[in-house]
Amino acid sequence: PLKTTEGLVTVEDTYTVPDYTSPVTLEIISTYQGSLADYYRYFRHIADMPRYTQQMTGFLARYYPKIKSLAPVEWTDDREHNVVTSRLRFEVQDFWTTNSSQKHRVIEVYPWALADRLPRPDTIDRKFSFALPHPMTVSQNTTVFLPKDWPASKDADEINDDTFVFKMATETSGRRVDLHYEWRTLADAVPAGRVREWNRKMGEVRATFGYRLQQNIRLAEAVKRK
Repeated sequence: PLKTTEGLVTVEDTYTVPDYTSPVTLEIISTYQGSLADYYRYFRHIADMPRYTQQMTGFLARYYPKIKSLAPVEWTDDREHNVVTSRLRFEVQDFWTTNSSQKHRVIEVYPWALADRLPRPDTIDRKFSFALPHPMTVSQNTTVFLPKDWPASKDADEINDDTFVFKMATETSGRRVDLHYEWRTLADAVPAGRVREWNRKMGEVRATFGYRLQQNIRLAEAVKRK
């Protein structure tokens, strides 16, 4: 069972890609448990929800400049299990881009929610330890539904530190791409003398972020004409 002091957030973002030119739909479901459920239960009552939806749209525009909201944020609150959930829906135009040679269509997805929540020290050379939100688990699960089958692939990685464990896994099967990222704290602080090493390890974590799908346009068009 989850301790009430523990923070757990799971973000599930689903991209539905109908073809190579139409807008893509993006649904984001964020589930908050433990101490984060308490925080967002309070937040939803004091915050301006249309403004929150607008802010989220602006935040995601860093990754997808042509994104627009399809509906205001929706909240559900399961007080019995202390779980608060938000749901956002967007439309993304120009989801496919072309590379510099104009020969390939490209899709890139990024674990924005996880990346935004990872702590960063303001300075590396410290006299004092660097506090971590603990216990805390942040997960992001991304699913992309493609317009055609894609070559099957599978990958996984794990990065361990005295203060955290990070796991990632990717799998492509048929028209579906699944990406899973999880970062979990093991301690409430990084000792001052370890901050530089810790920051290097966090760099390794961030280096796994981002997933790219690339398709040869001429080959795809030739196959389509057959």
